[in-house]
Amino acid sequence: MNSQTRISRMERAGSSLGRVFRALARRENQLTGWIIARGYPTTVARGFIWIIRVVLIGILLYTSIAVAAALIMVLLIARSLAIANLSAPRNAAQWRSGPLGFGLYDQTGWRIDPHDPNDLFREP
Repeated sequence: MNSQTRISRMERAGSSLGRVFRALARRENQLTGWIIARGYPTTVARGFIWIIRVVLIGILLYTSIAVAAALIMVLLIARSLAIANLSAPRNAAQWRSGPLGFGLYDQTGWRIDPHDPNDLFREP
């Protein structure tokens, strides 16, 4: 038996997200300090950070909604293609030789394409 504890995938994912969050918070503090060093008041620096946050959240929401809409469209198209009967109907007309020569006949044997029985080039 191994006495070494193992870290699960979810724990690794959580610590990775924590590192990303800490890095973003560190960058945010650096940006706030940079703005304050330029001579702007602290409230302006914090307001600027909030504006950046809102814009980034808006961009993320917009792209997620666009991706979701595209996926919904793909699913609706796939569903409509699955529901639609793409095969030929049972009573489709067929080209064949019949009592009035070669032509388009329905299932009952009636010729449905226009033809001239007095045509010189018809079959005997």
